[in-house]
Amino acid sequence: MYAPLKYNAIDPTILVALSFPFFFGFCLTDGFYGIIDALIGYIIFRGLGKRSETMKSFGLILIACGIWTLVLALISNGFVGDFYGRIFPLLLPDFFCCRSCFTNYNWLV
Repeated sequence: MYAPLKYNAIDPTILVALSFPFFFGFCLTDGFYGIIDALIGYIIFRGLGKRSETMKSFGLILIACGIWTLVLALISNGFVGDFYGRIFPLLLPDFFCCRSCFTNYNWLV
């Protein structure tokens, strides 16, 4: 499992590089965390990335993870939990969620 690839084997690096940020965003799905994650990745990319190629790559990975988290949070209506639904009567546009799940809080009482 951890052995080096054989000469004629398929390298899974591209598959992992494309799927890891998506699944990271799918697991996190909170827009605020996605923004913070992308900002930290940008700071690492612009700051430490000038000195180290590893930090530059790590910053790009964090930026990609943050962008996917934000995209999937907007699809699933997840931004700072249910903060806006409780405090403000404002609901973000939802694509896959039922609106009654976010407006009926009788189950909390």
